[in-house]
Amino acid sequence: MPPTPAPGVRGAALHPGDPLRGEWDVIMVGLHFAAALVARDCGDDGPDADRRFDFVITHDRGLVVRAAQPLLDKLAPAS
Repeated sequence: MPPTPAPGVRGAALHPGDPLRGEWDVIMVGLHFAAALVARDCGDDGPDADRRFDFVITHDRGLVVRAAQPLLDKLAPAS
């Protein structure tokens, strides 16, 4: 993902060996809500619809914030 994929959106370029490249993460943190879907590719080949993932969904705020931190650390600075 480019550093600025769209106006108002920040992205990050990951190095080829970065462990985050094998994950699919959706993390939301708000004043009264926190949730994370964190998935790891099982390494299947073929069409996307046939691929498998190990995943976890959580609303534990502390865990969600800890999962978000490595992603936030890689974001391009706000312009």
